[in-house]
Amino acid sequence: MTLQSMSPASAFEPADPAGHLPEEPVAIASFQTHPTLQLRERWTEIPEIKTSTWRLAGHRIIAATRSHDTHLEIDVLRTKLMNKIRQNGWKTLGITSPRGGSGKTTLALNLAFSFAWQADFRVGLLDLDLRRPKIARVLNCEQSHDMEAFLRGQRSLAQGLIRYRNNLVIGTNAGPVQEPAELIMECVPGPVIERMREMLGLDLLLYDLPPMLACDDALAVLPGLDAMLLVAAAGETTMSELDMCERDLSAADKLAGIVLNKCRYLTERFGY
Repeated sequence: MTLQSMSPASAFEPADPAGHLPEEPVAIASFQTHPTLQLRERWTEIPEIKTSTWRLAGHRIIAATRSHDTHLEIDVLRTKLMNKIRQNGWKTLGITSPRGGSGKTTLALNLAFSFAWQADFRVGLLDLDLRRPKIARVLNCEQSHDMEAFLRGQRSLAQGLIRYRNNLVIGTNAGPVQEPAELIMECVPGPVIERMREMLGLDLLLYDLPPMLACDDALAVLPGLDAMLLVAAAGETTMSELDMCERDLSAADKLAGIVLNKCRYLTERFGY
């Protein structure tokens, strides 16, 4: 599946001029629901994301507001992944790229928000690009989160996560972590992540991971993942780089698919 390169921020004008995030989506059928009051209370204890549609648009996170037709391409990718999730029973999905600059973090956030439009589907996203974390900056997080402390059980869910509505939680990281590959091998998956999934009733947990050819962090987490999505940048990622990553993921039987990002030759308007 290919994703067309997103337009400048000016193209993504929110439907609400005040820049408010859209209303809650209408609930639809999902794999599993957790209607207990105790579960809802756990979600409401987590601080809510405080950001505007203008900031999200500026970072090309267009699936949160659906203010531009480009979100349809994200939704198509989400639905293709959802079919594989249902077929294979996946609970964890990593997102990586061969090299930096492919737009994997942007895609990870857009996918997370796209999944969150299904009101009865609970999804989490953790920033495990521990050498160069970006999600906190994109979302303009006021809290200074420490992913290492969270993974080691030194932070509560409310101290380590932020939420969007009541079905998307995001774990951010304020700065680089020392010895990230060793931390990942020790703690991912681990008791903290398993407890988080259970306490919040998560249907899917996404990991934003470092580029595969830049370090060994993505390989370190591979045994604990159900599948990995590989993001390539059109005109930047070479076939040899793509082949090396595809070989490693296919050998582990963990390749969910390859997304070609930053395409500029798709000129037709998406939709009908």
